[in-house]
Amino acid sequence: AAAELRLQVKTSPHLAGSWMWVNDRKAHWRPREYFPSGTEVTVKADLYGADLGGGLFGEQDKQVSFRIGPSRVAVADDTTKQVSVYENGRLVRTMPTSMGRGGTQAVGGKTIAFWTQPGVYTVMEKENPVLMDSSTYGLPVDSASGYKISVPHAVRISPDGIYLHEREATVWAQGNTNVSAGCLNLSAENAEWYYEFANPGDVVEVRNTGGAPLEQWQNGDWSVPWDEWVNGSALRP
Repeated sequence: AAAELRLQVKTSPHLAGSWMWVNDRKAHWRPREYFPSGTEVTVKADLYGADLGGGLFGEQDKQVSFRIGPSRVAVADDTTKQVSVYENGRLVRTMPTSMGRGGTQAVGGKTIAFWTQPGVYTVMEKENPVLMDSSTYGLPVDSASGYKISVPHAVRISPDGIYLHEREATVWAQGNTNVSAGCLNLSAENAEWYYEFANPGDVVEVRNTGGAPLEQWQNGDWSVPWDEWVNGSALRP
């Protein structure tokens, strides 16, 4: 609470928002709804010399300002198996996709799920290509479902390895059948287009899929219900 009192977020236009402590060292701030395009944001941490309790004192002050870019929202709907991409509310492209095939597999006492979890993600980073290795999440490369491949035009949306990426081998399934291990497969043309279009922070909504809902630690800040988010503040009433 002592630290949060010294964290300030100012937006123009004004947006009501809240901090949520995701662990005992890190807090995230967001408004109830997506930031409107063009919003000016200034974040200040006035911590230098501040007594934060328990023998801890703030080391330095920090400040950063930035402007929210165009509204870009990609909606991946398992009902249609299409990714509809909107910019400032206008549909700019529709891309057939093949998402997680579902089901689970037990490996070494660990249960691995093959769903594209429903929820609201954001673009984290882009890599062209990226090496995808199933052993990094516990699935041996030499197992029936294992893999280690170089994938072009990959847009990461979760820390545990969900991407929108090029996969020409599944073009036959895109738009009709889910066959991936959890990623959203796209044709080469569509994957390259989305790779060039997307920026970190852009929203990706995954709807009507199976599996457990996206959690906050999986880049799911926008998936946390607002009441729960506000309750994560150290200064809640």
